[in-house]
Order: sequence, then structure tokens, then C-alpha cells
Amino acid sequence: MKRASQLVLGLLLALALQGMAMAQSATVMTDQADYAPGTIVTITGSGWQPGETVTLSLVESPLVDTHPDLTAVADADGNIVNNQFSPDSHDLAITFTLTATGNSSGLQAQTTFTDNKNVTVAFAGIGSGSVTSNPAGIICADTGGAASGTCIFAFGNTAQVTLTATPTNPYTIGAWTVPANYAINSGCATGNATCQFTLDNTSQTVTVAFNAGLPTKLGFTNAPLTVTVGACSAALTVQSQDSSGNPSNVTSTETLAPSGPAGASFYIDNTCTTVVTGSNLTIPGGSNSATFFFKDTVAGSPVVTVTGTGVFTANGANAATQTETVNAATARRGQTIIATLSPMDRCAVVALQ
Repeated sequence: MKRASQLVLGLLLALALQGMAMAQSATVMTDQADYAPGTIVTITGSGWQPGETVTLSLVESPLVDTHPDLTAVADADGNIVNNQFSPDSHDLAITFTLTATGNSSGLQAQTTFTDNKNVTVAFAGIGSGSVTSNPAGIICADTGGAASGTCIFAFGNTAQVTLTATPTNPYTIGAWTVPANYAINSGCATGNATCQFTLDNTSQTVTVAFNAGLPTKLGFTNAPLTVTVGACSAALTVQSQDSSGNPSNVTSTETLAPSGPAGASFYIDNTCTTVVTGSNLTIPGGSNSATFFFKDTVAGSPVVTVTGTGVFTANGANAATQTETVNAATARRGQTIIATLSPMDRCAVVALQ
């Protein structure tokens, strides 16, 4: 009878302990989801039996090599920490399954992490577009604006990567910036849609710029001017622009021709002495603006129009137009009129002082 009671008590104790173990849960995690070669993997966990040793096992997929087990001792709160592992260059494109097992409690927890090369794609310039990678598909899209964002893509054990940039109309592709750590295979020049390079064992940043589109119209960058009849105006600046109004450089020298109503004349200097001719007002190749001046002999609201050659010849949408204000000259004040009679012919002589 006594032995039977002991067996029953032992069974009840075992069931109680099993219930405690089943009720208790433990966790294991890493501080990152992905690691570049040589980066320390910090492993943490909680819910373990205080003081017990927890075995940490790493299994690769695909299985390239094996790694010795690691251990961590749970503190008084049941927490563990281990930072003794870091992947190497042979572990690229590997997914690690980490299994933690409590040597006393029998508790178990599991997580995964990867060892890839992260390439950050950064955007520059003023335009918008997207970048596609080969392999892997779309990396990310730029919504416009200078340095409007970055995106990160893990390429794994891929020796060669091709990035293809697709600008949004009317924008164009500017320059690629590839770090020296990545050997350029082809492309990657200003204006090229694709950039191909070989990765090394570090995570780096590649930058692509989306620029303004091709110049299709002229526009004024100054506010409308107000001048007095016969006076030389402040500067008027005309700019070559893309269809969205962004400044866009001309590829070769563009000769401009300003015009206005009768009485208006145009000059290339701020004293209004050198008249604009058919060749001395230009936008130099590689730039996007030219400055000139005007004066008018008639008060009113003259419309100044600037055309060029090629796409800039059409009046209307492709020409630059702006309405200026010309005020009448102000009458002189403070004059004294003196009239005298000549003793000889009694004629009046008027003098202004």
C-alpha cells in the first residue's frame, strides 16, 4: 500500500512538472534578420529556466558546412545572450536556422536569419522613376525630389548584378555612382539605362540620378518688371525648360530673339547701350539661361516674347512670354517762370529757372 502511494505521488509530481514545462515558453531571436559577412550575430532570448545552460545550434540551408554548437547561461530572470558567431564569405546566400534548447528545462525555441549582401539604392537629382535589378525584379521607385529616399535589397551570393533605371516622362537618366568596392563591368555612365557591377563581400550604396527631361520650351524666371518710359529695366532672365518646367540644359548654343510692341527695344547690358542683334543673345551649350534688358518709349503693358530655334521657334507654349509694366515719366516740379518785356519791341521773354 505504501509503495502504491509513492508511485501515485511520483506520477502526480511528474505530471505537475510536465504541466509547468508545457505552460512555460521560451524565445530566441537575433538582432537583425540579415547579416553581411563578418557581422556579429547577437542572439538573445527569454523565458528560460534561471541558471540553466541553453544550447544554440545552427543549421545552414543550403547545407554548405556545419558549425559547432554555442551555449548561453540563463540569468536570474531567464534571459540569455550570445555574440560568438558571425557568418563569413562562404556563408553568402545561406539561411541559418537557429535552435535553442534548455539543457535542464527541455524548453526549445527557434528562429532564422540570412547572410546576404545588401545593396542600398539611393536616388539623386530632381526627377522620378524606378530601378529594376537582375536578378530579383523591382527594387524600388523614386517619387521625385532630390534624394527622395533609399531602398535596400539583398542579393545573396550573386557575383554580378545589373540595375536598370527607368525614368518617368519627361525625366532622363543622369549619373550612376558605384563605390570602388564594386568592380564595374559595363554601363554605369551618365545617361546609361543600365549599370552592371560585381559585388564584393561588403554592403554598399549605389546612387542613380533622375534629371530634368529634354528642353522643349522657354520660360522667364524673373517676376514681371515695372519700369519708367525711357529707362533701362532690371534684368530679364529666360530659361530653357523641360515639359514640366524644370531647368534643362541645351546641348548646343541656342540663339534667342526677344520681341515686343512698337517702342520697345532690347539690350544685352544693364545700361541699355548694346542692342540685341541676331547673334549676341544666346544660351551656351551645357547651360540653360540668358539675361537681357529692355526699355520702352511708350507707357503701357508691353508683352515681351522670346523665341529661339528648333523647338523654341513656335509662338505660344514653346516661347517665353511675360507682360511688363511701363509707367509714364513723372513731370518735373519746382520750376519758376519769369516773364520780362524788352524795351525795344515790347515782346515778352520767358525764361525757365
